[in-house]
Amino acid sequence: MFSARNRSGPWAALQAQGIYVVAADAGTVDETYARVKDLPGVEVLKPVHDTDYGSHQFDLRDADGNLWTMGTYRGT
Repeated sequence: MFSARNRSGPWAALQAQGIYVVAADAGTVDETYARVKDLPGVEVLKPVHDTDYGSHQFDLRDADGNLWTMGTYRGT
């Protein structure tokens, strides 16, 4: 669960965060990108692309300034 910065209480002190979500497969990345890219306040930083290290991913900023990447790279 994540909280918007415009809330009161201890969560309000948080600055923008960076979140990486691992997807099970490239199809999940594509489907999610199609659903979120046009939501209000979303800024697409990099549309769906393949990286040189084997991830299929996209990068965006949400309305609260958080940076999101969703990709298939699970790390080493």
